[in-house]
Amino acid sequence: MTTELSAAQRGRLAHQLVPVAMELAGLVQQDGDPDSIGEFLGSLAAAELAALPIVLAGMVDLDQTPQELLSWVRWDEQGRVLPEDADLVLWSPKRRTEGSQAECGTTAGYAAHRAEDELPCDACRKAFNEYRRQWRGGKQREEGAA
Repeated sequence: MTTELSAAQRGRLAHQLVPVAMELAGLVQQDGDPDSIGEFLGSLAAAELAALPIVLAGMVDLDQTPQELLSWVRWDEQGRVLPEDADLVLWSPKRRTEGSQAECGTTAGYAAHRAEDELPCDACRKAFNEYRRQWRGGKQREEGAA
């Protein structure tokens, strides 16, 4: 696993995996052929396979909606090509109850969405992402002072 590597080794591995992650994304997004993708993944070393999801996750733009992130999808779950004007449906959101205490656009709203087993709305997702950025910034300042 990558935890056995030093911080410098993990950094070098992550740097080396960026083009690998981009190549994998190209394979997935351009033709989605499971055999090509499997062959590509099979060519990677165990440490690369373990670190690749982390590198890929770090490359995701958290300010985009799930629909924006998956706007490249041009086929359905059966592999049939979608019409040009088709909208990608990822989930059917549940309706928030009128008596809900948490307002959308807040971290509490984000938690309420999750507690109701639904994907957070854009306002709640943005509020939560901003909270995480601030939390990470404070954590890094604390570690720097130690």
